[in-house]
Amino acid sequence: MIKRWMYGITGGAAIYPLLILFGLNAVDELDRTAFAVLLPNIRDEFGLDLTGLLALIAAVSFVALVLQIPIASYSDRHN
Repeated sequence: MIKRWMYGITGGAAIYPLLILFGLNAVDELDRTAFAVLLPNIRDEFGLDLTGLLALIAAVSFVALVLQIPIASYSDRHN
């Protein structure tokens, strides 16, 4: 029953790639949510105010953005 329903969703194609993409998306969303959930603990542990929290978020976002370029370049050139 479930297998027939899943094949109905994929139009008869393989189910495995759909499950892999779902899992990767779930990990991506949980990563973002974890930072928001842990932000009060981070604030209390380091004694930060709102300005400090926003600076931390900006720094992490900037580092992630800057690291995307070398990671993408490396992944294009190597296995």
